[in-house]
Amino acid sequence: MTRSLFRYAFLALFCLFSFKITGQNEVPAKYTALVQNADSLLQAKMYLPAAHTYTLAFKSFQGKGFIPDRYQAAKAWAMAEVADSAFVQLEKIVYRGKFDDYFPMQGDTAFLALKDDPRWEPIMLAVRKNHGIVDAVFDYTLFKLIDSLVKEDQKWRNRWTHLTNTAGWDSVQLKQVGRRIVKVDSTNYPLLVQIIEKHGFPTQDKIGKLGANNFWLLVQHQDSQVGFQKKVLKLMESELAKNKVSAVDYAYLVDRVKVNSGELQVYGTQFDLNAEHSSFTPKPVIDPPNLNARREKMGLGTIESYMETANRRYHGTLKKE
Repeated sequence: MTRSLFRYAFLALFCLFSFKITGQNEVPAKYTALVQNADSLLQAKMYLPAAHTYTLAFKSFQGKGFIPDRYQAAKAWAMAEVADSAFVQLEKIVYRGKFDDYFPMQGDTAFLALKDDPRWEPIMLAVRKNHGIVDAVFDYTLFKLIDSLVKEDQKWRNRWTHLTNTAGWDSVQLKQVGRRIVKVDSTNYPLLVQIIEKHGFPTQDKIGKLGANNFWLLVQHQDSQVGFQKKVLKLMESELAKNKVSAVDYAYLVDRVKVNSGELQVYGTQFDLNAEHSSFTPKPVIDPPNLNARREKMGLGTIESYMETANRRYHGTLKKE
């Protein structure tokens, strides 16, 4: 692999880190195994066995369950036509977990049987609120535009992750995907500039939490346009004080701009491989002893858990012992 392509490989790889790894819980192996089994049963349309298996998984974790797993459990109960149990799961993730994926949930056909139930509308209103939708100012056209850009962005970056884990750095397919990512980022740039010029930073009240996060993600990937990233960061800073943007998103863009400007990062979100290529490690940071304190302030998990997750997610890039 040439030096320039190798450098790009790492830029593309760490663009993928923008899914914002936070802390990791100590998850029982039994929980993971049961959820995997339940997922398989749900996929096989064995709805009631799937629902009961999700319940066993939550019991194995002292009654706890990750939001995506409880969402799947709600689907299983709904498809099994056990509405009460479906709503139990939905109420947990929406009212306690602040679940906010409004648009996917709105279109999820698994919940068709629940939509005539009087409990459905309050649930969806809560999801809309969690998502940050304020009908009087929400810009659906802008949301849909950004959503379409992110889908194309993530299609190729997810492909990149898969290939780095399975085919290695020298894969012809990986090089092709890398060129595609460069093209997508280049195509997106003028559109992002237009959005900023017309709307400023599109905040959560204008396009919801998902929309604002998606716009940030696209900006995060504009590593060849550091001046633009700096401009967006300044706009985010003013909105952060009004709680209209995510502190986590802001922290990631701070680090991205710092690294792209040749400076020390603040929150340790940008990684590189260590000298042995056996683990990912943060690029140099200011004041390392207080790194976790700074991360906690911005809603990030510990740097140790971040490294662990990075190594697991991008295992194919590491040298095996």
